[in-house]
Amino acid sequence: MTTANQVAVSSRVPFLLKLPQLLSAQKISDWDFFTTVAAVWSAFFHIQFEVPTEFGSETEEIVTYNLGEWHPQGISAMNDLASFVQQRITGETDPSKRQQLVKHLAGTWIVWNLTDMVEIQDEGVVAGALGNFFFKKFASYWRNT
Repeated sequence: MTTANQVAVSSRVPFLLKLPQLLSAQKISDWDFFTTVAAVWSAFFHIQFEVPTEFGSETEEIVTYNLGEWHPQGISAMNDLASFVQQRITGETDPSKRQQLVKHLAGTWIVWNLTDMVEIQDEGVVAGALGNFFFKKFASYWRNT
């Protein structure tokens, strides 16, 4: 949790400077909350690839517990993000395209939550940048812990 929150909070200024479309976000705490949830979900997503099978379920339980301890709406938000992505990737069978779509959708979830689903300029570019950032940061998280 600490790592995800630190990455999310420290990403705020660089992203807001490069992507001023997000400056309309209501509160800084919204950025911190939604990007931390996306960061945790990115790490959670990679458990299946990086954690030995015998430790996968236990690791997922620990991550989920810590997310709930961090914020009372953390687990609900992560479930919302997972559902958001799952509903939109059905039908895509190419693993490479599927991974790109997952990243993009995670970024879209952040953008839509920050802007209350109000369309912003270059939304696709912004969503892609956010999704790629968090997936790249946490792709090898479990190898390094």
